[in-house]
Amino acid sequence: MTAAETCRLETFFGCLDSAAVQRDVLLRRVVWPNAQCEYGRKHDFGRIKSVQDFQQAVPLQRYDDFRPAIERMAHGESGVLVCEPVRRFFVTSGSSADPKHVPVTGSFIKDKWRAFQTYWGMVRDCHPDVGQGSIITNFSDGGREERTAGGLPCGSESSFWNAWGNGTLNTAGKGTGLPRELYRIRDASARYYAVARVLLEQDVTVLMALNPSTLVLLLDTLNDRSESLLRDVEQGGVTEEFDIDADVASKLLATYPANSSRSCELAALRQSESPRLPPWRVWRNLQLVICWRSPMVQPYLERLKQHLGAIRQRDYLLMASEGVIAIPFEDDVSGGAVATGIHFYEFIPEELADGQDPPTLLAHELSPGSNYVVVLSNSAGLYRYNIGDVVRVTGFVGTTPVLEFLYRSGHTCSLTGEKLTEDQVACSVYQAASRQGLQLQGFTFCPAHRPFPHYGLVAEFDRTPSRGELSSFIAEVERELSSRNLEYKAKRESRRLGAPELLVAARGCYAALRQRRIASGTSDAQVKIACLTRDVTFRDSFQIVERLPCASTA
Repeated sequence: MTAAETCRLETFFGCLDSAAVQRDVLLRRVVWPNAQCEYGRKHDFGRIKSVQDFQQAVPLQRYDDFRPAIERMAHGESGVLVCEPVRRFFVTSGSSADPKHVPVTGSFIKDKWRAFQTYWGMVRDCHPDVGQGSIITNFSDGGREERTAGGLPCGSESSFWNAWGNGTLNTAGKGTGLPRELYRIRDASARYYAVARVLLEQDVTVLMALNPSTLVLLLDTLNDRSESLLRDVEQGGVTEEFDIDADVASKLLATYPANSSRSCELAALRQSESPRLPPWRVWRNLQLVICWRSPMVQPYLERLKQHLGAIRQRDYLLMASEGVIAIPFEDDVSGGAVATGIHFYEFIPEELADGQDPPTLLAHELSPGSNYVVVLSNSAGLYRYNIGDVVRVTGFVGTTPVLEFLYRSGHTCSLTGEKLTEDQVACSVYQAASRQGLQLQGFTFCPAHRPFPHYGLVAEFDRTPSRGELSSFIAEVERELSSRNLEYKAKRESRRLGAPELLVAARGCYAALRQRRIASGTSDAQVKIACLTRDVTFRDSFQIVERLPCASTA
């Protein structure tokens, strides 16, 4: 870590005294400003003088505990969870088909903005020349904004921050470097192509997206469509092959007219690299690539490394729509220091998370190498909120722990942000089997990293279905999952997640697995075969007699 980075960290984290900073955040930004709202009066916020008072007055809660109050706020009621006016809602996928609406206040936006500024400030400390070129930030979300019943805007958080440069404005020179019109392109393939087209004429110094899958698809597009892209650079504008609105295409043509010299330069490069366009040659000043780097996205990071070579990488903020959790401060590692000056944090030891009213620890009380579930209290009305993220402590900066995101708590899996739950998988598979008249002896949805990250459905049937029945079955599973999980649907539509594959197991495989569990010491009553696993080797213990990819083009 550089001296400048250390100084910025020490300033931001209040000389790294996390306990004192956290107490101040809790009382001055979370509790006292909301003492007169309905929730604050109910829980006697006016009498809270310490962390212990707060913990005794407010129970641990999940989103569904807040849902009735949030629905009232969405209908226009004020003073429910916060005194401050709610300005909008961030919409994110929940643990069921019903999306979560996260309240957003002016104070909450300022809190997140400070975290963004701290993050990008440390990027500049480590890479002082990044402001000399274009910093390209998250471009994957083209979501539409809607209105609640009470007239408040609601939409994805990434769409909101895209309009503000994801915190880079006034910090890193030229902002995003992408025309705002690109975010209006609804088709994912068309948007990746258009972004690649524009970037071929940019001096890119930083390339950033939340998910590494987004960057993989962009760089794959750069190589797979290089001939067409170079033709567009030579002729100006963008090909008519994609369904791009006429006004967007006109804007691109006006902004990026014919550039024969750049086209010739890229053509020579493509020919010398047979026939690739490596990023370090396309953008000679590219210094840093930013995306999430947790263990769950490792298969995408491996593919990204093939594109990037020696270009440095940095983890992005460990965050959710409900708040920022940790701020990375070093290149080429996963995780960052707890954002002690942003929200108030508590942590449940992972092994105790499923208990009733489990104990919580404060940031300075955590142990290196241990896993915890994050509990967050923010300035927008979420108090002692079990966010469901499991993190591991990898070290400390002073008394502030450094956290690495691992996965969502409970029986979940996420390859690129889709956050599948066991309930979603079970309902989808059972519904699909019922419609096809199939009976299952057992099934498990498991991740696969190659040839492109996707899921495999290991399934054992009570008879031998025809190939047509199997094809219809896996396609129906895909449709059901897409209807139950908005993020899964989005990742499939944007091609960041491959099509699921049906793996037909030989008869007796699940019975044999059950017997192995019993033989290892698990009592018969406690043997539970998960419908969803994070174990990429799960399928290896089965005799697979037939493989069938889903023909869906979702």
